[in-house]
Amino acid sequence: MAVFPVKKSRTRGQQKAFYLNAYNTLSINMVQTYWPLRSLRSLGTLFDPVWAHDAGSIRGGKVSLRVLENDVLRAVDDPRVPMAINGASMSCPDLRHEPWVEYFPDEQLDDQAVRFLNLTNKGIILNEKDNELRLSSICDGFEAGVESPGGVEAFVRRYRPDLAAALTLVTDIPYDWRVNGGLSGRGLRCLRADLQTGLNRRRSWVQVSFNRLEKSAYGRRAGNQADTFFLGHGVGAVLASGT
Repeated sequence: MAVFPVKKSRTRGQQKAFYLNAYNTLSINMVQTYWPLRSLRSLGTLFDPVWAHDAGSIRGGKVSLRVLENDVLRAVDDPRVPMAINGASMSCPDLRHEPWVEYFPDEQLDDQAVRFLNLTNKGIILNEKDNELRLSSICDGFEAGVESPGGVEAFVRRYRPDLAAALTLVTDIPYDWRVNGGLSGRGLRCLRADLQTGLNRRRSWVQVSFNRLEKSAYGRRAGNQADTFFLGHGVGAVLASGT
């Protein structure tokens, strides 16, 4: 991350994927560096919060988690972003079992929103008796990114179309700042299944890319060099190794 030329990225998707991965990686690294600790917040104070501390280096410059979240990621005005970053706390959205990938970040973000808005007691609490839908307090922070009519409610219903029409939405689920818990047996099985799904998806992308390259002028000129082209870009190397 310290040397990756993110400003020269070819697509907005690549930049978005890079910064999402950067935030989560630096968050994990801070926990590992200062382990054991009860919460990431315990590393800071009211006047000097941990979110403002140097968390790592990007393009040779020191950055904090606050800068990555507020100045970079929230600047894209995508209400799914808060559901994609994890500050190493129990109430944070679950980390995905695959990295954010530049070629389909929107597909991953849609899936992440569905997952988070189905996490009972973390993302959502449905109180049918009082006809009330309680949401995570992180939903307070993405109102500006929801441009569709109906704001946050319309956004939530997009990913939870099963919800009853007459519900009152409240963003007041208490936030649990304790550091993330361990991995259960069920979680381990889900991890393995998700890893396999991600691997299959990347294999599919590589095959599509090979097909496109073969039809291009470069592919016709390069011939057998096509393998070298993709292996040099990393994804093919990982798949070829069977990792």
